[in-house]
Order: sequence, then C-alpha cells, then structure tokens
Amino acid sequence: MKKVTIVYLLIFSAIASTSCYLYFSLFTYDNISSNLKTGEDKYDFLESSNALILNLREAESFERGYLISNDTIYLNQYKKSLYKLESEKVRFFKISRSYGLIESNPKQIERLHLLIDKKIEEMDKIIILQNHSLNIETVQLVKGEAGMKIMVELVDVFQNLYTDQKFKETQAKIAVNNIRKQFKLANISNSIFLIIALLLIGYYLKVYNRNSMIN
Repeated sequence: MKKVTIVYLLIFSAIASTSCYLYFSLFTYDNISSNLKTGEDKYDFLESSNALILNLREAESFERGYLISNDTIYLNQYKKSLYKLESEKVRFFKISRSYGLIESNPKQIERLHLLIDKKIEEMDKIIILQNHSLNIETVQLVKGEAGMKIMVELVDVFQNLYTDQKFKETQAKIAVNNIRKQFKLANISNSIFLIIALLLIGYYLKVYNRNSMIN
C-alpha cells in the first residue's frame, strides 16, 4: 500500500512539474515577445522621427523656393509637404503613445508637439506675408534665427528621445538573454526530474507486480 501511495505521489509530482513547466514556458514567451517589441518600437520611432524632420525640411525648402521665384508650383509642393508632415505627425504621436513615451517623457513629447506646430505656423506666416507683398517683413522672418533655432531644438529633442529608446532596447536585450537562460535551466531541471520520476515509477511498479505475483 505504501509503495502504491509513493507511485501516485510520483505521478502527481510529474504532472505538477509538467504543468509548472508549461506555465513558465508561456510566461517566458510573453516576456521575450514584449522585450523584442521594445526593439521594434525603437526602429518605428527612429523611422518616424526622421520622416518628420525630412518633411519639415522639405516644406521649408519649397517655402524658400516660393519666396525666391514666386512660382505657385513651389507653393503647391509646399502644401503637399505640409500634408505629409501632418500625417507623419499623427503616426509619430501614435507610436509614442503605444510605446509609453507620452507617460515616460511627457515634457519632451509636449515640447516636440509645440515646436512642430510653431515651425508650421512660422512658415505659413511667411507665405502669407509673401502673398501680401510684404517683402521686408518676409526677408526679416526668413533671415531671423527663430526658424533655425526651432529646427536645432527639434533635432536635439528627437536625439534625446532616441538615446532613451536605445537605453531601453539595451535593457530589453539583457532581459531577453536572462529569460532565455532561466528557461534553459528550467527545461533541463524539469527534464531531469521527469526522468527520475519515471524511473522511480517504473521501479516501484516492477517491485509491486513482483510482490503481487509472490502473494
């Protein structure tokens, strides 16, 4: 009777060990997936931030072309660039929200929003002045340092956010490696335990059958 109880205990232990192993496997998969997503978010963020800066510079280039030539072709291209810029801005802030940057870096994200809107407002104002033939005021705005400072500050804010992303990616890689090591150890330990449990179950069943035949 005692040996039968031991066999049942071993079977129960093997089932419990396998269940724990399966749960740990799912937990490990979720953690690795989550940490790998951090790396993917970094590239989405970098791509979108670069696109924002390029769209701003493109719009600024068409704006200057319009000021120099007064050709409406440049004005139409400027409007198209602004449309792309607005679309990319929406995408960028969606990425920032999904990644948690709005919560972790609220001041920088708010500053980015303000700077982009300020730059667009400045360019629109220059176009309006040009359309009203206020050339002196237009030239003063174009030559002023305000627009240049906005672009420099924008790049700085993006760079700071990217550095923060890079740090998080590094931490994510370390976490993934640690989780993989833990998973490997759990896999080996569980396999050894199951082998021992099965051998003991086989041994006790063999002894139990032998005793039954003798009796």
